[in-house]
Amino acid sequence: MAEVLIVSRLLQFAGVIVVFGCGAFRLYGLGVDTATTSAYALTTFDVWFWRVATVGAIVVLLSAVGLMLATTANMAGSIAAALDPDTISKVLFGTSFGRVWCWHLVFAGLAIGICLAPNAR
Repeated sequence: MAEVLIVSRLLQFAGVIVVFGCGAFRLYGLGVDTATTSAYALTTFDVWFWRVATVGAIVVLLSAVGLMLATTANMAGSIAAALDPDTISKVLFGTSFGRVWCWHLVFAGLAIGICLAPNAR
């Protein structure tokens, strides 16, 4: 079970770093001064950014769910408990980890929603 926790956390960090890094590169690497950066470069990067950000946000959400299930199994002491809705609700709403993780799942879902919204681009 420790391996699942490690892999989920690795995917979690990688997804967040990719999404944040792309946004930071757009702001600091390409700059907002359109006189020094060609419009074609900005347009090409923006198209690429939304694709990468969408995939990164999906990886973040899936790894967050995987980490939550692995933590539930770890707390309950059995792998079967990770898929039991009653155990999952007890972990999510009865522990401090769960309350924080609920917000984490909400923000990951919002990130996907923003990436998929047609007006965001």
